[in-house]
Amino acid sequence: MTSGVKCSSECTAVYLALKNKRVYRYIVFKVDRGHTEDIVPEFMNEDRAIEFTLSQKGVEVNNKTRSGVTSLISYLRDSSQNEPRYIVFNFAFVSEDRIQEKVIFILWSPESSSVKHKMLYSSSKDALRKCVCNDITVDLHYDELEDLGWDSMLKDVKYQLHL
Repeated sequence: MTSGVKCSSECTAVYLALKNKRVYRYIVFKVDRGHTEDIVPEFMNEDRAIEFTLSQKGVEVNNKTRSGVTSLISYLRDSSQNEPRYIVFNFAFVSEDRIQEKVIFILWSPESSSVKHKMLYSSSKDALRKCVCNDITVDLHYDELEDLGWDSMLKDVKYQLHL
């Protein structure tokens, strides 16, 4: 089921900047219900995505991504909104002594948000996925800030990647 919500042209541009140019660590998207009912970028974290060499220690890589997760949690907590959001995150970690970097998709749907908002975001998720980020293989869903932490995200990413 789709909601009729469409992606704005900005969505593709900022996603490609994250994916190809590594300009952003993460992007937060929202449904702009004001005038257009389009999905639009709301916030882009410009803490440049990680530039790696294999000679770097895994701890450094994990700490860089951990700081990005902490920044995202702070943003969601401080935004004082109980509305769902879509998040595309450039997630880097070490697995089997190799640096892995994956762009992941997160549906943030807090328990405290209204059923109407949850339904709108759930039914509009495919519009963003098809328009912008159909090549992302990791798709996560969180509804509590306590669940949206480094350890749980790493576990969920590894699980979906069969690592």
